Amino acid sequence: MELRKKCRIGLLLLAMLCLVTGCSPSDWKTATDTITEHASKGIKKPEEVESISTEAYAYQTLDEKTKKVYDEVLDAILKNKESVAVSTTEQEVLDNAYNAVNADYGGLFWVSGYMYTQHSRGDNIIGMDFSPSYTMEQSEREEIQAQIDSRVEELLTGIPTEASDYEKVKYVFETLIEQVDYNPDAENNQNIISVFLNGETVCQGYACATQYLLRLLNIQCAIVTGKADGDAHAWNLVRMDGDYYYLDTTWGNSRYYGKDRSAEKYV
Repeated sequence: MELRKKCRIGLLLLAMLCLVTGCSPSDWKTATDTITEHASKGIKKPEEVESISTEAYAYQTLDEKTKKVYDEVLDAILKNKESVAVSTTEQEVLDNAYNAVNADYGGLFWVSGYMYTQHSRGDNIIGMDFSPSYTMEQSEREEIQAQIDSRVEELLTGIPTEASDYEKVKYVFETLIEQVDYNPDAENNQNIISVFLNGETVCQGYACATQYLLRLLNIQCAIVTGKADGDAHAWNLVRMDGDYYYLDTTWGNSRYYGKDRSAEKYV
């Protein structure tokens, strides 16, 4: 198993949605667009939502204000809400919350980026709405999720009930590199559809799938994005038996070593 330390870098804010091919992980803030409106009587207030992520790694790194926005963002995405008011007027807080949600939840295949609307009164911003950018209708999402659930059940049948944390991580790592090919031209390669339904992906897909499966096995795991050998890359941070390790499923797949790479370099 390949466990590596890497430096996490911040994600770049892009003005429009762009799908990234090859092993470049997609930017979780790809579709941020600002609409500033003058406040009126009908401005929405944030709804109270229950936190379901207290054990998630990225969530735990946030301050209390950003955690609340994280909960609002996640609730909106999971329930396919068109737009919700959030408990901040700061773009940076919303960015951090959205990125943390994507780090903790690799299975959000139906959303890619977001837009936000700022409400102002005079020179003061007094409210902000978050609008996820969905890539499909909810009915299609549910159909694809059912197919993913069926495939995931097959993949996890071979793991022993009493497996240790290390055995669970090793099983997921080996299963993914054996059954999923590395292919820069794979469709949906920035999400788990490419992994579980198409059997080919790139680093972002591997990282999302690794997080998705380990979370089902009650292993704390987050997605990390940064650079490797000068290229954009994605991998995972996992917790095993109380300690944290970096895990790179992509580098476990022999097909990844096609770009003047030597497998021995990563052993």
